[in-house]
Amino acid sequence: MADLLSKAIERKISHKRLTIDEAAQIWIGFGVEEEYAKELMRLEAKIADGDQESRLKLPNIIIYKRNLKDYIEEHKSLWVL
Repeated sequence: MADLLSKAIERKISHKRLTIDEAAQIWIGFGVEEEYAKELMRLEAKIADGDQESRLKLPNIIIYKRNLKDYIEEHKSLWVL
């Protein structure tokens, strides 16, 4: 995704995967309680590792699928501060 963003906004974007504790510290900095922040990040890590993929393949589920590159190009203003 970083490469797609870099091309869309014509600026180098890099990505660093944070540990659960590192990511939780960001939320704690916003005032979220520590245990809640860590639980949010554990859930996010499971999603990143594909935990929800099996649910997307169930019959009778309609999910709008969009090409990430096209989405980024159409909404590049969202990625620039």
